[in-house]
Amino acid sequence: MIGAFLIVGLGNPGSRYDGTRHNIGFHVVDAFASASGTDFRSTPRVKGMLAKGDFEVGKVFLLKPETYMNLSGESVRACVDYYKIPLENILIVTDDVHLPFGALRFRPRGSSGGHNGLENIEQHLNTNHYPRLRVGVGQPADSDMASFVLEKFKPAEKKQMEDFIIRTMRAIEHWLENGITSAMNQFNVHPKQRSNNGKIEKKPL
Repeated sequence: MIGAFLIVGLGNPGSRYDGTRHNIGFHVVDAFASASGTDFRSTPRVKGMLAKGDFEVGKVFLLKPETYMNLSGESVRACVDYYKIPLENILIVTDDVHLPFGALRFRPRGSSGGHNGLENIEQHLNTNHYPRLRVGVGQPADSDMASFVLEKFKPAEKKQMEDFIIRTMRAIEHWLENGITSAMNQFNVHPKQRSNNGKIEKKPL
């Protein structure tokens, strides 16, 4: 169905957070924008960096909130209201420390699971009925989650990052074209469970 869609990558603005686990959402939408031939621009009305593109499914907005993670809902709500985005056409891309590095998990709704960004979005949208894509960033060896998510990825993880990001973009593209149920069936698996052993065919979006 033709319409307007919003893909939100969660993260923290500023160079000190570049390349951290918490900013995987920013990394994904940056790559999606680059592959789609569109650029981000600072857009004060939505308190974030915004990119726009025309796809077969309709207008697609890419958003990177500049409110810092814990206040992500302010930016998301402003964008939803201004561009009249239906809740079912929103996809929040966020890090998940409960998933192994490289795993993806789509959900049509659900609790924040302790993620401050998702919790703030739920508060501002007054519902948890919005699609989200949880991106596995690995699990800490100890219980210090706050420090772990602000760490950079390890060298071994960085070597896998290109394929990981490409697969995540494919997943988002599939969601746009086929909806959340199909995306869940296709991508909610650990990479090692894939029949092609995680090898990604590189093709343009």
